[in-house]
Amino acid sequence: MSPYDSSAFPDYLPLGLVARPYGGIKAEPPDVKAEEDLPRRFMFGCLQKGSFSKTESSWSASYRHPITETHAEVAYDGILEVNFSCQGQKWMTTSPGQTFTDVDLCIYPESLDEAMKERVERRYNLAYYVPSEETGRDCCFPDGPPRCIVCPIRVSSLGIARKALQAMEKDEAIVAPLFACAVMGSCAVDYNLEKAPSYVLDPRFPILGPLSSTELLPAGQAERYRWDDGTQVLRVPRRQYFAAFHTFFCDLERVAEWLHRFQLVGNVPEGFPDEELLDSVEHRGFVCQGPELAGVTIEYRENRIRQIAFNIRFDPANLVSLTDADAKIDEMIQAVERRSLALLIEVKAELRIH
Repeated sequence: MSPYDSSAFPDYLPLGLVARPYGGIKAEPPDVKAEEDLPRRFMFGCLQKGSFSKTESSWSASYRHPITETHAEVAYDGILEVNFSCQGQKWMTTSPGQTFTDVDLCIYPESLDEAMKERVERRYNLAYYVPSEETGRDCCFPDGPPRCIVCPIRVSSLGIARKALQAMEKDEAIVAPLFACAVMGSCAVDYNLEKAPSYVLDPRFPILGPLSSTELLPAGQAERYRWDDGTQVLRVPRRQYFAAFHTFFCDLERVAEWLHRFQLVGNVPEGFPDEELLDSVEHRGFVCQGPELAGVTIEYRENRIRQIAFNIRFDPANLVSLTDADAKIDEMIQAVERRSLALLIEVKAELRIH
C-alpha cells in the first residue's frame, strides 16, 4: 500500500479508555441503610469513608474532590437534597423523584462555565466554548457535566497523546472516567499574500507546508482566492488529526495540565512573530461539551498572516474500538506513524526528481 493511499491514514484512531468504576446504584435514596449502599461518586466528588450518618427517617453523606472547595453534601429526609460547591461556587438542588439519577440534580449554574473559561484561557492556548441555551447544557450521573478538550496534533505525536492518557490513568486526582481518540478533520488555510513571506509562492509550498505541519498530504489543490475585503490569499486545503480527550468538568483542569506537560496543549501566545506561526501545528485547541462533535461541524479561525478554519466530525459508533487491547491500539498508532514517515521520504524524493 502506498502512503499516498488515503486509507493509509484512518479517519478515527482510538487512544484508549480510563475506567473509573463507581459501584452502580445499589439502593435509591429511600432505601439507603448503610454507607455501602451509596454510589462511590456524586457529580463533584468521591464518597468520604466514615461520612455516612443515619437516623430512623434520614441519612447524610459527604463527597469530596481533590480540587479545593469542591464537594457535595448529600442529605435525605423524605426528599433528596444536595448542596454542591465547585471551587467555592455554591448551589443547591433537590430530587422530588427520590432517585439519584433525577434530572433535577443535574442543574448547575452557568457561572461555573464562565469561571472555568477565564481560568483555562488564561493558562493555555485553548478556546473555551460555554454551552448555549440552544444546544443545552449536558450533565449526567455520577460525574456531572461532560467536557472535551480538542487539540490539533501531528501524526508523530499520536503516540505521545497515548502516553499522556496512560499517565492520567495513574493520577488519583482525576476521579472520573475519560477516553481519548484521534479524529481526522480538515483545514482550509488562507495565507495572506500581502503579509506572508515570499516562499509561500513556491510551487512546492502547498505540498511541503502541510507535510511539515500536519505530516499529511494536502486535501486538494492550492488556489488563489480573494476575501470580501479584497485581500488576496493562497488557500491550501489540508487534512489534520485532532486529539479529543473526553473528560468531565470536575477533572477538566487536571486533564489540561497533563496535556500541557506532554506539549499537546501550548501556553497562551505572547507576541510571537507572525512568520513563526506559518508552519506551526500548535494552533489553538478548544474545549466543548463533547456531544457537539457528533452532530455539527466545529470551526475555529486564526487571523494573522494566515486564517485557518477547522472542520471536525466525530462518529460515536467508533467508540466500540476503545475497548481494544492496549497492544492493538499501540500497533495501530505505530503503523500510522510509520506510514507518515514513509510519505515524507517519498514526497521529498519525488520533488527532488522534478
